[in-house]
Amino acid sequence: ENFKGILGVIRDVTSRNMVQAELRQAKEKAEENDRLKSAFLANMSHEIRTPMNGILGFADLLKNPDLTGQQQAQFISIIEQSGHRMLNIINDLISISKIESGQMEVTNSETNLNERIEFLYHFFYAEASKKGLSLYFTCAFPPLEAYVITDKEKLDSVLINLIKNAIKYTDHGSITFGYRVWEKEIEFFVRDTGKGIPPDKLDMVFERFMQVDSSVNSGYEGAGLGLSISKGLVELMGGQIKVKSEDAAGSEFSFTIPRKFAPKRHHVAADKPVAGKKMLDEDRNIFVLVAEDDDTSANYLKTILRMNNCRFVLVRTGKEAVEMCRQQKFDLVLMDIKMPEMDGYSAARIIREFCPDMLIVAQTAYALETEKLKYSDVFDEYLTKPVKAEELIAILDKQFKNENY
Repeated sequence: ENFKGILGVIRDVTSRNMVQAELRQAKEKAEENDRLKSAFLANMSHEIRTPMNGILGFADLLKNPDLTGQQQAQFISIIEQSGHRMLNIINDLISISKIESGQMEVTNSETNLNERIEFLYHFFYAEASKKGLSLYFTCAFPPLEAYVITDKEKLDSVLINLIKNAIKYTDHGSITFGYRVWEKEIEFFVRDTGKGIPPDKLDMVFERFMQVDSSVNSGYEGAGLGLSISKGLVELMGGQIKVKSEDAAGSEFSFTIPRKFAPKRHHVAADKPVAGKKMLDEDRNIFVLVAEDDDTSANYLKTILRMNNCRFVLVRTGKEAVEMCRQQKFDLVLMDIKMPEMDGYSAARIIREFCPDMLIVAQTAYALETEKLKYSDVFDEYLTKPVKAEELIAILDKQFKNENY
């Protein structure tokens, strides 16, 4: 008889459950990101220390006075290979940082697709043959109709990365690459008969810290950034990248770019210099001003010039370069851009005022295409550090080929 009634409370927990689900997903994603970052840092530590071990270790061994000429050549070759590997790692880190921070820009220009494909075929032919692989290429356009407007540097970067990966992960069979043409886009592809990608890994191959096989016993070097960089570059160019693969049955990576044709005109093949390691003619007497503040870089350039019968003068600042050009007549100025007192670009602009026909070549660590364009109004040629001897020799050959030096 003390019963008064029933009190009921209804509470809608839908929103709370949704919040809890979102928190769980965020927590899982954060944990996965932490795991990937930890794996990436561990892999990067390995990738950086391995070539450094080769560079420092064999540089120390070169101090032994009892080494034979053959041993010296072998050690130097290992140091050179390790240096290239280190440079590739640095370039990848810079590229992914610029892509993710939105600082990577697209620089479109007229590009002949057939020339790019044929160049890459010749570039990779020896590497593929060394592994016993057949290399093929295919082009959809006739030579004079293959001119399009795109970012040539980024296009080359993506194709080079995909072809290198194909060779790396293919032990027998063949690699075929090229392009197909659709109504509104051009599709490039790289197909191999390699080990393939397991189905559960396909969705992860373009992740920035991911390798298909990142285990310590995989036997493959690399920071796991190449495909992520390629994806970023393709999307910057206005296209998409994808992969088709079967485990142990090969893969095909493909990507698109917008179909933008260059204005129709008659294209004449340029007389391109051959960048060989041959010495210049002994009767040439080229006088070079080297503007470089770094001792190692300066000694390297002087050695190349000395081996190619060139006279030279070395200055350390942009201001000194200007004064030296006022005092003497040079055939060529090799100008570093980043120098104390006055930068190389400012110095070159001043030199242009009183020596408008002076041949001025930039040699610098600023390697991006946008930076090259920024300085193109002053410099006749552009050498990217680390400067390759054959590239400098090619410039000397081209510029002074028909002159009496």
